[in-house]
Amino acid sequence: MASSSTDKKGLFDFFYTRPYLLYSIIATFFVLGIYGLKTMPKNLFPDSDRPTVIVMTQVPGATPNVVAATVSKPIEMELSSLALIRQVSSTNIAGMSIVTAEFEYAKGLDAAAVDVNNAINKVRGKLPAGTNPSIYTSGSFTLPVDVFALSPKNGS
Repeated sequence: MASSSTDKKGLFDFFYTRPYLLYSIIATFFVLGIYGLKTMPKNLFPDSDRPTVIVMTQVPGATPNVVAATVSKPIEMELSSLALIRQVSSTNIAGMSIVTAEFEYAKGLDAAAVDVNNAINKVRGKLPAGTNPSIYTSGSFTLPVDVFALSPKNGS
């Protein structure tokens, strides 16, 4: 028990008996901090989001299960095969498929949108007739804060 208190006291004594070493360490950290502050890039909207592309497809009158099986699944399968893809997910609601493809940072947003467009063109023949997928690019500044859906009362 006496050795642990002498270890703590030893570190204090080490710097107490060598004040210029302590001043040198503090000055080094201060200079490195000023250097980092001056050389670090500063952006109002830094590019911190992964490139994300959203594919929205309307299928009028279809149930969520039908939308998932006939639209979302083929699109997901094709997007999953793209280079530098990180995650593919989908949301299916009545008459609408929303497939989100998130890419790695190394893939630019424009390149990701082109790849998704090419993938959609490949799978277009497997989709139900009359569907036309729309492609949207997304960043944190383009995502909505809140979404509302309005529908009329039954029988009106």
